[in-house]
Amino acid sequence: MRRLLGALLILAMAVGVACGGGGGGGNPLEQSAATVNGEKIPADQIQQELAAFKKTAEYKQLAEQQGVDAISRQFEQVTLARLVRRAVLVPVAEQMGIEVSDEAIDQQIEQVKAQLPSEEAFDKALEERGFTLDEVKALFHDQLLEQKLQQKVTADSGPTEGRLREEYEADPAAFDETHYQHILVKKESTAQDLSAQLQKAPDGKVDSLFPQLAKKFSEDPSAAENSGDLGFLPAGQLVPEFEQAAAKLDVGEVSTPVQTEFGFHVIRVTGRRSLSFEEAKPQLEQELGASEGEAAWMSFVKKAYEDANVQINPRFGELDLDTQQIVNPGAESVPGAEAPQE
Repeated sequence: MRRLLGALLILAMAVGVACGGGGGGGNPLEQSAATVNGEKIPADQIQQELAAFKKTAEYKQLAEQQGVDAISRQFEQVTLARLVRRAVLVPVAEQMGIEVSDEAIDQQIEQVKAQLPSEEAFDKALEERGFTLDEVKALFHDQLLEQKLQQKVTADSGPTEGRLREEYEADPAAFDETHYQHILVKKESTAQDLSAQLQKAPDGKVDSLFPQLAKKFSEDPSAAENSGDLGFLPAGQLVPEFEQAAAKLDVGEVSTPVQTEFGFHVIRVTGRRSLSFEEAKPQLEQELGASEGEAAWMSFVKKAYEDANVQINPRFGELDLDTQQIVNPGAESVPGAEAPQE
């Protein structure tokens, strides 16, 4: 419940529309927190949202931990960054013909409601945070719109066959895998007894004896399901002490007790293999596709910000184009941007 309410608070931070200001002479940032494509995001909008935030239990808790000034400044920066992001990306998505259906938004709302005990609890959570169902729907609209925009931008950004092969050939050993069995116990004496029993067993019986002992004695919660069989794993998936000890074993060999932060292990290596390029290809596609897709998306967003000619009132800080966050607040003050008197 508390986690959900915190999530709703984050939603509240992002709710709002970057309102277009009228004409007029003077500094374009006067009375504005920022301008995007020449349209103003009013400074008093940030202050109004901060005032609503100050009424929440989350604000009081954070203010006690971090101080009133620090948490207020962080809220202003986060809120302004979100409003600027909306003002930059929503028009771009709409220009590309991307739409979000009412049904998709309603599904998001229902997922949030499902985490609460009742409809009344959901309504109360909204009321306590001072925003309406329509505002939350507007937020989900923008989030879904950005997700669809990202999917469209990254759809053709996957790595080529040559790029995949280059990555594989740069370090083929990265695709070596080891098949492990293990028994985990708390007492070293128990591990010693189990190891001795397995090492004395005839080779033909270890295959059946190891899973029997693992299921009976292992304190690894997964042992009830897998009988101590961890399957084939690449390097780096297990704690170093475990992998270093296993690397010294021949296939079929059983270790003496190996201590890790979890207790004492009896380890058996049942196989080693090196994945071919074709076998490693799905993993490479996933890893490189994710990284190259993220790079394509970040490049797209950065250019969208540059094209939108985003200007930030120095009273709130300055825009970091690489992260799209507002940083270094209060460098100087622009007349008219001061917080309104309460």
